[in-house]
Amino acid sequence: INQSNERSTRQDFVFRSTMAQNPNKVQQVQAQVDDVMATAQSNITKVAARGQRLDQLEQRAGDLENHADQFKQAATKLRWQMCLQSWRNGVIIFVLVVVILILMIWAAGGFD
Repeated sequence: INQSNERSTRQDFVFRSTMAQNPNKVQQVQAQVDDVMATAQSNITKVAARGQRLDQLEQRAGDLENHADQFKQAATKLRWQMCLQSWRNGVIIFVLVVVILILMIWAAGGFD
């Protein structure tokens, strides 16, 4: 344990004496630290913005799903209405043809 303390103290002394002899090195290290901090802050900002965009996208997806359900219900209702209208038109045409045939047969004297 004593040797590791001596080694740590010796390394600390070498580091401090090197820094004292070369103040430029301290400035370089500080500049690197500042650069890393700026990059980290930028990344944090980007992650937060991405999270907000993901939340907005999730909200839009939910809205789209709701609108799709509403559209499906409206389309089903419209299809049913169109089917009924088609049947109604078919029945009306059939009744008109039968009435016209009855009138033609009656006019020709077929019911005497």
